[in-house]
Parts: sequence; structure tokens; C-alpha cells
Amino acid sequence: MDQNALTAASKNLPLGTRAKVTNLETGKSVDVEINDRGPYAPGRVIDLSKRAAEKVDLTKEDGIARVKVEAKASSQPTPELKEKIAETAARKTTPKHTPQP
Repeated sequence: MDQNALTAASKNLPLGTRAKVTNLETGKSVDVEINDRGPYAPGRVIDLSKRAAEKVDLTKEDGIARVKVEAKASSQPTPELKEKIAETAARKTTPKHTPQP
């Protein structure tokens, strides 16, 4: 991962995905491209490059922060990624079970 670019690592989002990451403490956001896999530390959902972390006021001393990660189908650079992100969103909004009366 290029630490000077607005990039990030994700285990779940496809490579090439464009995502908006918002630091929930500062309210600041940054648009990144997923170009690596990770993070592998338990409980973490995304690793930001140094430059991306700076944009949301996350310092090396902070290390981690609560963030919101949004990947919208309409923001993706290719039709394939638009479809993958739309499918992922649909799976997240589909109920896992139907309540019994």
C-alpha cells in the first residue's frame, strides 16, 4: 500500500473499490481506493494509508479509531465493481430470518 496515496486495505471490499471513510470522533471523511488486503488485527475493518489517516485526523499515536466505511455502487469506477458493491449492499439489507408469528 502506498502510504502517500489515498488508499486503504480491506478484507471484505473488492480491490479497486472506492469507499468513503469517516472518523466518527472528528466527523472528517476521506475517499480512498481499496488496493490491499487486511487488516489482520482482530476487530479492525480497514487499514488506512498514512495520508488517508491524516485527512481524518487519525494520528500514529491514536492508532485506531471508530470509523464508518461506505462503498456506494454509483461511485465505483467499473461496471463489475458497481455490480459487486450493489450485491454486497443487498445481502446486508436482506433479513437473515423471518420472524415467526
